[in-house]
Amino acid sequence: MGLLTRRRPPTLPDLSALNAICAAKPVLAAVGLTPTGAGAVCLKPADRRFPDLTAHVDVIAAAGRYDDTTDDFGHRWLTRRGDPEAFDDVVADLVAANQRVIDAGLGGALLCTLLGFTAAGGPTVLVYRARRGTWYPVVPAGAQIRDNERELSLRDQLGDALAIEPDLSKWSPLWDAPVP
Repeated sequence: MGLLTRRRPPTLPDLSALNAICAAKPVLAAVGLTPTGAGAVCLKPADRRFPDLTAHVDVIAAAGRYDDTTDDFGHRWLTRRGDPEAFDDVVADLVAANQRVIDAGLGGALLCTLLGFTAAGGPTVLVYRARRGTWYPVVPAGAQIRDNERELSLRDQLGDALAIEPDLSKWSPLWDAPVP
């Protein structure tokens, strides 16, 4: 904690649990989640805290593997679409994008990483919060409506395989995200 500012030093993002989703594929399949091959990294808007963010994200996007979009709130989305059978490759590319941002000293700009899935009830998104090192499910059930029952069921079913966010108030729905 800063002596005069009372601010805590920034928490470095933890990517270990993001990589862990590859090992959880059998559990994901057992609960009926099939990868769509789509994933995305969400970054805060560039501001005085992250003046070099735009240049670094532009370099990552220029690699050609990602679609680069900006939402209505100014958040940058690097979306990776690949073969659903190559799930590990999509995850590896998303981890690489996260790591490049962290290596540039801009880890505080990372908001989350999303992975899209299909299930019997429709699309499902698993959201990874890098600073907390946790996952949570989002199951859309219509225009800005969530299937909370299914989300809680997934929490219980995936809890042994993934680090699930215990604080439900941190489970933001991320409407209009580019995934699934």
